[in-house]
Amino acid sequence: DEMVPALKDLQERLVFSSDEIHQIVDRRRNSEYDLRRRNGSRKGDFLRYIQSEGDLEALRMLRIKKLFRQKLQQHQRDGTKPSEKDASTTHIGDRHICKLIHTVWQRTITKFGKSDVSLYLQYAD
Repeated sequence: DEMVPALKDLQERLVFSSDEIHQIVDRRRNSEYDLRRRNGSRKGDFLRYIQSEGDLEALRMLRIKKLFRQKLQQHQRDGTKPSEKDASTTHIGDRHICKLIHTVWQRTITKFGKSDVSLYLQYAD
């Protein structure tokens, strides 16, 4: 439920298509099921979830840069100046993925960190 406004923002700004949003939701749902399964979740489930969200964040950043370049080119063709708001505005979708990665890391460290110091080192990276 918390992800709906952020994903809607990313879709409205054309960062991700509707089909991609559905794939993101399905992947997150499956990852959450893996973390909450009855026979116990594994550290690898948490790390895979974090990796997939990290990959999604990298893709989001690439697409944001591409959209910004396209907007700048459009302004150059039109002979107009881009507004300062274009460069400095942050949206809820821009923070959401990083926040989710942080939350999953916290859950991972809470569950496995007492016995695995390497998790703290991975989290620091």
